[in-house]
Amino acid sequence: MKDHVSSRHEPARCAARLPARLAFVVQLSGASATDKRTLSGRIEHVLSGEGASFTGGPELLATLDRLLSSVDPSGHAP
Repeated sequence: MKDHVSSRHEPARCAARLPARLAFVVQLSGASATDKRTLSGRIEHVLSGEGASFTGGPELLATLDRLLSSVDPSGHAP
């Protein structure tokens, strides 16, 4: 399988596949960096700024699901 490397000419095509309304930032806590068995931190929706802390993989996924369901198609929290 060939590795995909982005080029300067792909931003428009990438933006169409990766809409900003679905962009999130996940910041892991220091504990996650030192202990690979620990997953905790914060997730934030880029456009709306709505976010929440999480502890554990299941909570991260549940938080992501909740944030996705609270964002309207324009990308803003209701």
